[in-house]
Amino acid sequence: MRTGDYALLWHSSAGPKHTGAVAIMRCVRTAYNDANALKPEHPYHDERLDPNNEKDVSKWSSVDMALVRPLKRTLLLSELKQYSSTSLKGMVLFAQSRLSVQPVNPAHWKFIIQLEQSTKEDGSAQPPPPPPPQAPESTVPAASTASTASTASAATATEK
Repeated sequence: MRTGDYALLWHSSAGPKHTGAVAIMRCVRTAYNDANALKPEHPYHDERLDPNNEKDVSKWSSVDMALVRPLKRTLLLSELKQYSSTSLKGMVLFAQSRLSVQPVNPAHWKFIIQLEQSTKEDGSAQPPPPPPPQAPESTVPAASTASTASTASAATATEK
């Protein structure tokens, strides 16, 4: 990720009624080597790494993120899957859901933000407006993982 990239904070391992996007984040420091992976005393130490091997030193990376805002509601994975063959077709989330970090193309990002806004007065979800015109097929660089009480992942999109 690069400074200025946006990301969705994703709660995973939270059960089917809670797994989904919960916030918008912004990268405030470009990815850098995560030194904690090399520290034996650190909980995220990776004993497979050799601190004298440059390839190993750069295997794990970190980014510094800032909260932009919480989403108005959790966008559940089950809800997003309803659009996997239409507005969110081709989204990496549906092909490789176990990835911690995944790119989000600009058209998917825009649709997800529209979906967040589409709620009925009682707070339940309703279908979003028709999708916007297709954005260019470029994707943005992958994000790094963020942490919350449950496992969280980031998906990135650039500001347009």
